[in-house]
Amino acid sequence: QEELVTWRQVKVDECAVQETDVYPSTPEVGVLQEENIFHEVEDREHYNFEIEVWKMQTDCFGLEFDTSNSLVPVISHVSDGGQASKWNQRAEASRRLRVGLGLRSVNDLQLQDSTKLLHELTVTTGPLTIGFISPSLETVTLRRKQLGESWGVRAVPSQAGLYVEYCEGIADQSGLQAGVHICSVNGHMDTEKQLEELEGAMTLTLRVASFVEPVLRVVTFV
Repeated sequence: QEELVTWRQVKVDECAVQETDVYPSTPEVGVLQEENIFHEVEDREHYNFEIEVWKMQTDCFGLEFDTSNSLVPVISHVSDGGQASKWNQRAEASRRLRVGLGLRSVNDLQLQDSTKLLHELTVTTGPLTIGFISPSLETVTLRRKQLGESWGVRAVPSQAGLYVEYCEGIADQSGLQAGVHICSVNGHMDTEKQLEELEGAMTLTLRVASFVEPVLRVVTFV
């Protein structure tokens, strides 16, 4: 029996933060691939920026978030006609709200808690200063000596790539870290194909998005 994979998606509107089960689907017609930061092919460093908007109680801000990452909610959709879309019409390119950005702060509140941060964004009205983080992007290569050898990574499907919950062994030694998002596996962006590659490939070329600073590795020579 085929197992269906679901992930968590959160809509931000004027009343509440609502979580719904969402099944994998093809991209919407008219949505350009370049609008998703996770699809960019060039490596980049992460950077933070803020926007200032006015949010009325009846506003639909027009953002949907994936909350697989418990520390950083990640934009999974920007609705046409919403306040976020209107902001994009007048914002410079580096400050537009795009799929793949992480929510960093709401006014003076900066929390590493996706649920609480989204709640604050939902209930706060009036003038808002909203902080976002654009993730770093890099390529990580993993190799194993024989089929069946564990990669040492536990990753869960989400709308923001495969979210890495835990790393050890080959994955850890290759520089992969818990808390990052795998955007593609051997060129595949489809979740089912990514999981097949993790199961059957001897070499993995991963495009990885990270919202956190790299871990400082300390090596002791004896």
